[in-house]
Amino acid sequence: MKNKNGVWIGLAILIIIIGFVMAQNRPAPVTQQPAETPPQTQTEATSAEPAVPAEPAAPAEPATSAEPAAPAEPTPAEVPAETVSADIPATPEVSADAVPAAEAPAFHIGVATLTVSQAEDTYRAAEFLIKKYGSASEGGMIRHVTMPDSFMSEMETTISQIVGLSDDPLVKVIVVDDAIPGTTEAFRRVKEKRPDIICLAGEPQEDPGVIGPVADMAIYVDNIARGYLIINTAKQLGAKNFVHISFPRHMGYELLARRRAIMEEACKELGLNFYFESAPDPTSDVGVSGAQQYILEQVPNWVEKYGKDTAFFCTNDAQTEPLLAQVAKYGAIFVEPDLPSPLMGYPGAFGIDLKDEAGDWPAILKKVEAAVGEAGGSGRMGTWAYSYGWSTTCALAEYGKNIVEGTAKLGNLNDLWAAYDIYTPGAKWNGTPYTDMSTGATMRNLVLVYQDTYVFGKGYMGAAQVEIPEKYLTKIGAVAEPAPEQAPVTETSPEVPETSQPAPETAPDVSAAPEPTVSEPSTPAAGPEFHIGIMTGTVSQGEDEVRGAEQMIKLYGDVSEGGMIRYVTYPDNFMSEMETTIAQLAGMADDPLMKVVVASQAVPGATEGFRRIKEKRPDIICLAGEAHEDPNVIASVADMVANADFVSRGYLIPHSAQKLGAKTFVHISFPRHMSYESLGRRRAIMEQACADLGIKFVFETAPDPTSDVGVAGAQQFILEKVPSWIEQYGKDAAFFCTNDAHTEPLLRQLAQYGGIFVEADLPSPLMGYPGAFGIDLQGMSGDWTAILKKVEDAVVEKGAGARMGTWAYSLGFCHTAGLAEFGKAIAEGRAKITDTKTLLECYGKFSPGAKWNGNFYVDAATNSPMRNFFLVYQDTYVLGQGYLGVADVEVPEKYLNIQFAGAGE
Repeated sequence: MKNKNGVWIGLAILIIIIGFVMAQNRPAPVTQQPAETPPQTQTEATSAEPAVPAEPAAPAEPATSAEPAAPAEPTPAEVPAETVSADIPATPEVSADAVPAAEAPAFHIGVATLTVSQAEDTYRAAEFLIKKYGSASEGGMIRHVTMPDSFMSEMETTISQIVGLSDDPLVKVIVVDDAIPGTTEAFRRVKEKRPDIICLAGEPQEDPGVIGPVADMAIYVDNIARGYLIINTAKQLGAKNFVHISFPRHMGYELLARRRAIMEEACKELGLNFYFESAPDPTSDVGVSGAQQYILEQVPNWVEKYGKDTAFFCTNDAQTEPLLAQVAKYGAIFVEPDLPSPLMGYPGAFGIDLKDEAGDWPAILKKVEAAVGEAGGSGRMGTWAYSYGWSTTCALAEYGKNIVEGTAKLGNLNDLWAAYDIYTPGAKWNGTPYTDMSTGATMRNLVLVYQDTYVFGKGYMGAAQVEIPEKYLTKIGAVAEPAPEQAPVTETSPEVPETSQPAPETAPDVSAAPEPTVSEPSTPAAGPEFHIGIMTGTVSQGEDEVRGAEQMIKLYGDVSEGGMIRYVTYPDNFMSEMETTIAQLAGMADDPLMKVVVASQAVPGATEGFRRIKEKRPDIICLAGEAHEDPNVIASVADMVANADFVSRGYLIPHSAQKLGAKTFVHISFPRHMSYESLGRRRAIMEQACADLGIKFVFETAPDPTSDVGVAGAQQFILEKVPSWIEQYGKDAAFFCTNDAHTEPLLRQLAQYGGIFVEADLPSPLMGYPGAFGIDLQGMSGDWTAILKKVEDAVVEKGAGARMGTWAYSLGFCHTAGLAEFGKAIAEGRAKITDTKTLLECYGKFSPGAKWNGNFYVDAATNSPMRNFFLVYQDTYVLGQGYLGVADVEVPEKYLNIQFAGAGE
């Protein structure tokens, strides 16, 4: 007993000493505000006189107060810019007997990281924690697991590894860093089993609105504040120009695009010239080596063009190494990497061997600093002194430990900074809760953090104490203000009276349904007053969108023949040829008569294409159909976005299933899809709707077609499983799947074995039905009435009439034609961009007989609508029965407000 107490006393003294040393270098604390107070700004989080955090209590006597400890009296800021690496305190030493041998810990901490090959820093952090607190397998506190290297195709393994930590009854905290896709679902399952476990995530790779509802706290690098701070530091280092290097895929990510906008504005205000340079995407055909070679070849030209007083920044890790080598060689400036660390790019760029310094950050920094100085980069190149991944993994584990022990409070940022301090002596930290850029709402369990910048040969720059103007944190890069709450809009096609709904028990004569009225182009001899640009994929990528463009050319003529429509396509390999997509869109602005540009589908690259259009021609109306990029990203530049209404359909599809006699609803998907906010949120709505409607909800997992099994394997799985599912759930079970490739085999088997199918994920008579029933539609392209009749005849013939449905008109076709018609109405002064009534009328023009409805998109985390992002849906048509009247159903408000809380099992 005497020996054990001696160890605790020694530890307590050590912690107090560390706390005292750290007090001299503490950035101003950010105090957690109560929910009803205004969102805290970065200005409030910094001060010229940082406060000293309260000393942590000794482990033997945990504090029990519900209130966080008050910070000590402030002391003058230290660590001047002249500080050099030799003055950085060493990484805290860990006693060999840190974990008392005579007594097992009261609880365990689970830590999940990637392997050394994927993320060495976080893995080393777990090792350090085990060294400090011992492994649970040997009577200590830390239980460490690793996630698979191929985590995108092995998401279930990631989930099971994290969830498995909750099987240990002593686990009270789980830390995941990096929080790769699958973490949200894992946390959800952990909370179902053990709601007492504190779930903490470092650098989530899932949308904030996705992981926010399930994580107790998630930590991100503060790319908002850094957008300003990197420019501010560049100016301190003498930069006159700032060159931002990236590519369209990265500029499609909300935080990266927003940071770029902040950097551009900061340059303008601080007197630097901002330049954007495009580089190849390492995931494209050129690969990593080609992307790196491009940087090696271009930097000399850029330095010659912009001068040596130019600071360079790139968003890609692979391009950092060649950029550093060339910046040092040609005498330019480099503030810090995208994910700063002494290991990010520097060892490879300068040939530094760090095998003996692994995990010893002061030693690593000193060796890197010497190499940078020798290469001529002293005073002009910087980084963070401690790896963000290593620091965050350790700090979150310490923070969780302190919360369980009662010496810290969840949500109190002073306590979080104190946890960081223990593992990063000498480096200051700052940060603030995440604020959604479109709504201004603060998510207090998502925290953006940053560390002071360390410039080699110069020292810390005091970045963590810089007061950032509020506009950079709340307004730059944000979309327009959200619209006020509005009741759902229901429109009936002008050509079809309300009484044209067929009775449920009789199938309508669709062959008699009116076709869209198409007149011959009546272009004046002098040509149209303006042009409308349309970009779609090719027939092989999306035939329906192409047919929509052809319909508009038939109506208004091709520009090349004196008409109104200028039509282009994006490449089939749009993910690897994003620059072509961008160029196709941006080229529309070169036409002086161009007034409207429609992208349908708005694949990745559309945001950047629209941005370039707006830079050249802000008068052009940019409209997006079925955007693939994050809502907050595409909405920041598009005048209006129209997507399928995944929210309302989450209720309406089970509602329709009930009308068709369903007693069970089977939702088929896989973890990758369930990590997407739209699909995961719709699933949550479906589950609640089933509970309210008296339908049993079941979730079935199927293989991801992008995994090793491929499309063929995924489809074979469905073919084999449907008979057993029908046997298990009965013929009165309605089936729904989230993947297009799964739809065809699902329809085929349901027709053979029974079961109900309301409609596809993206409904159309062409979605799954032709392949499932062997329907030849040659010669019918774009004739939706004829297509529907032929599909309906085939389904009824197979005995599936009145049990299978679709939308009568393809959404892709209606997006393309409807948005172009809407843009025309705006350009002619007959409508405003916010006129959703006219928008739905335009969709109805090309879908006679089918009703439409819609709502503004509401952010899941903040419950605020976005006035330029509209969700649309069409009435469901049951083959052999007719329209169900879905567009007239009032969706209870509670379903519109259900937040995404992860995927199901």
